Amino acid sequence: MINESLEKDLLQLLDKQRISEVLIRYARGLDRDDPDLLRSTFHDDAIDCHGLFNKPMSEFITDVLPELRKREAQQTFLMNQAIDLEGDTAHSETYFMIVRKFPNDEHVEQSAGRFIDRLERRAGEWKIALRVVLVDWYLRADGSGFHEVVSRYNRGSRDERDASYERPLKSRDPVPSKRPVAWQVPAESSGIEAR
Repeated sequence: MINESLEKDLLQLLDKQRISEVLIRYARGLDRDDPDLLRSTFHDDAIDCHGLFNKPMSEFITDVLPELRKREAQQTFLMNQAIDLEGDTAHSETYFMIVRKFPNDEHVEQSAGRFIDRLERRAGEWKIALRVVLVDWYLRADGSGFHEVVSRYNRGSRDERDASYERPLKSRDPVPSKRPVAWQVPAESSGIEAR
């Protein structure tokens, strides 16, 4: 039999895990340009305070997502996270970093900051009710080797054709490459002494 204190701790851990999963779905929805996945993370009346705009999340999806689709590649990373629970309300601070590449641009952009969220559990489901986005830094860097490097690997897709949607996941054929990768170069021709 579980004592009351342990049961309370376990329920809080489950709530925090469910909240973390909401934020992971949000990042995946952004990177895959998936409006349904994004909608699944916000309550219908949720507000997004992004800096350039403060609007209902439904408008973010219809107004901003088409702009995000212009990106050739994007990855959203979620890092440190603090979650404070108070009944059916939670406040979280989640550090993020977004790396993106636009077509016909030899640069990559990187921004990082924090999602400050108020989440509410309604009808037993945690979702974001209010988001304030804080950007702490930004950089633009040389991305001229982007296409050469990524052409050697399986490529993701910024939509539902991405392998992350595939069930069951299927094996891939090797990617044809014009240039060998490091482990394919014989030691004698690489300038590295074989041991």
